[in-house]
Amino acid sequence: MLQPLNRKSVAALTMLALVLFEPVAFAADDGRAERTGQASSFFELMNWVRLGETVFLIDDEGIEIKGTLEDVSAEDLNLVIRVDGAPLTLAEERVRRIDLEVSDSLGDGALWGLGVGLGLAAALAVGCDNEWAFCFGWFALTTGSIGLGVGVGVDALVKDRRLVYMSDAATTPLRFRLSPLITPTDKGVQLSLTW
Repeated sequence: MLQPLNRKSVAALTMLALVLFEPVAFAADDGRAERTGQASSFFELMNWVRLGETVFLIDDEGIEIKGTLEDVSAEDLNLVIRVDGAPLTLAEERVRRIDLEVSDSLGDGALWGLGVGLGLAAALAVGCDNEWAFCFGWFALTTGSIGLGVGVGVDALVKDRRLVYMSDAATTPLRFRLSPLITPTDKGVQLSLTW
């Protein structure tokens, strides 16, 4: 015959549930986290990025451009992104780096929020003298739902970048630029170094 659970048992079961659900929270992902490395050519780039995704690229002058990927041509070695509503076409030799904007998985935020809410429910239910099961159920429903919503909301706001393309030229540590410098009073040469 089953005996009713006391407060300590409820708290212990809640902690056990949190420990068991924690690995599930980290396993919830859209599958991209398994991919490691990055593309080294525009031909490989479509394995890493889908059309319509937000990308941040750095061109050969070191300028970062944020846009939406519209097209990648492996034959012509061109990339087309939409920046402020206008298409921008860049040749592969002008692109040094491309980062993909990725969102955090909503599943892990939901599980973390629910776990925190249920833990709070167990802590609050310990204070109930009579009808602890009713107290725990009511607290679990309210704090668990609130925690779930907060966890999903926080994860929806989290954005990150993941490197998906790096050109061979981007790994060059030092670049020299030599240009003539002519003024009404002086003549010379200007040397600039970039890295």
